[in-house]
Amino acid sequence: MTTPHRQLTRAMAIALLAVLLTYGGQAFAAPTTLAAQAAASCSSGSITPTVTEGPFYKAGSPQRASLLTPGISGTPVTITGYVYDKNCQPIANAWLDFWQASASGVYDNAGYTLRGHQYTDAAGRFMLQTVEPGEYPGRTEHIHVKVQAPSGPILTTQLFFPGVVHNSSDSIYDPALLMNVQTAADGSKTATFNFVLDVTTTPTAQTTPTTTASYTFPQTGFTVSGAFWTAWQSGRSFADSLYINGLPISAARNEVSPTDGKTYLTQWFERARLELHPQNVAPNNVLLGLLGTVAAQGKQNQAAFQQVSNPGGSVAWFSQTGHTVGNSSVGGQAIATAWTRLGGLAQFGYPISQPFTEVSKDDGKSYLVQYFERQRFEYHPENAGTSYAVLLGRLGAEQMTKTP
Repeated sequence: MTTPHRQLTRAMAIALLAVLLTYGGQAFAAPTTLAAQAAASCSSGSITPTVTEGPFYKAGSPQRASLLTPGISGTPVTITGYVYDKNCQPIANAWLDFWQASASGVYDNAGYTLRGHQYTDAAGRFMLQTVEPGEYPGRTEHIHVKVQAPSGPILTTQLFFPGVVHNSSDSIYDPALLMNVQTAADGSKTATFNFVLDVTTTPTAQTTPTTTASYTFPQTGFTVSGAFWTAWQSGRSFADSLYINGLPISAARNEVSPTDGKTYLTQWFERARLELHPQNVAPNNVLLGLLGTVAAQGKQNQAAFQQVSNPGGSVAWFSQTGHTVGNSSVGGQAIATAWTRLGGLAQFGYPISQPFTEVSKDDGKSYLVQYFERQRFEYHPENAGTSYAVLLGRLGAEQMTKTP
């Protein structure tokens, strides 16, 4: 018997194929060709209108391009597009945070169902998999979104579906925010929309937060400063630091460390916890919490957490824990590559498990994962060939709520 979720997945695959056919297979085109195609479909100076945020926004949504978690029903919709600056230049690493009502017109205000954020790729593209939202009193069908170029202002707006009867009676509706929607034979839909932000991506006009002594993240309203700001950056690009640590989700505050029971000035991020140890010389004056070790509590008897012998060859093995970094599988190799590229031992610590399949708390799907002392890596084969093939667990967001 086919479950509703599998029906959505099959329909989404058909919708994705339609998108690729519509755009002539541009997902596989060279970046320079994509940039030229993007600029051709942008009208310089036509800034995307802002629309009210509404009462249902929640900061801290999980990073994901698909909102189709188990149990979701409704008409599948695949939305693709670009984020441009006002000169029609595609913006890489732009942040998009989507949220919407279910097909029956209900928002999940307790959790993060039909909520998620993502970043545009090097060509400024995004893709969202979701369902068509339902109407509710006073509102036509719409999808909320916040869009931000790196270190730029946040655009808050909404996307609308054409041909909906109640568009004309919704006081918030703006025809400039209509998506271009096509319906396939099976009823699934593909939609396109391009955002144009009131920023310029030319180097002379960009504000680079890494040159400042502190930075307030508009997405959450928290400021990172001093030694914490230095450690958050660690000499990386802003985009890489955001990918590794995530947004700040608390102010700096005194907390008892679960590692040694002592009190330290601490700040939480989506994927990290930073502790200030002023007795140490920089850069060791700020230490990363062992979030991976905490997340692995209760799993030590599982087969993946049992030590293995050194397999030799090109797979790195650490005698300190008896585990390899990744393995010879495609996903294992992707995890090993990401671990090395994003900071290795200094950033993530030793491996404390072998790669194994685990159900994600974010979307309820199974992924190849591996635990390290400070993080959990997830391999997403649907993102293979992109910089998001391996995603880092939101362990800070998961664990901060459990900390007094």
